[in-house]
Amino acid sequence: HRCNSAAERAAAEGIECAVLDLRSLCPLDLDVIYQTARNTGKVLVIHEDNLTGGAGAEIAARISEHCFEDLAAPVRRLAALDIPIPYAASLEDASLPGEDDILESIRSLALLPFWKKCVFVFSWRFFLIRFMSLLCPRCRNWVIRFSCVIE
Repeated sequence: HRCNSAAERAAAEGIECAVLDLRSLCPLDLDVIYQTARNTGKVLVIHEDNLTGGAGAEIAARISEHCFEDLAAPVRRLAALDIPIPYAASLEDASLPGEDDILESIRSLALLPFWKKCVFVFSWRFFLIRFMSLLCPRCRNWVIRFSCVIE
């Protein structure tokens, strides 16, 4: 519910989000996770487990491994503090990611430039020609860059 509320607040600011709420970790629905990551280009993994060694680390690693070429930014994680979860409700809320924390992470991820890369490498005689086309985030035009390197 915190993620949905933060996504609604982000939508009010003009940031479009897709929330994927996993119902189980075993079995893990990897096809849906990969498809969502490919469609959005930016991924924020949020979970209530500890950041170090939590389930989100495995999900982020699998997304990075299988969807690397489709991502416009590194996978980010937001999780509970690396402490034992307190018993008191007020301390528990303070240790878990809240709606404001989630919204701030969404904002920082949205500010990263959306550079969609297509890299083609051609070998011809003694030259290695690299061609890269990039989508400029400000003007939304394609920027083409050539570089030649002697083999």
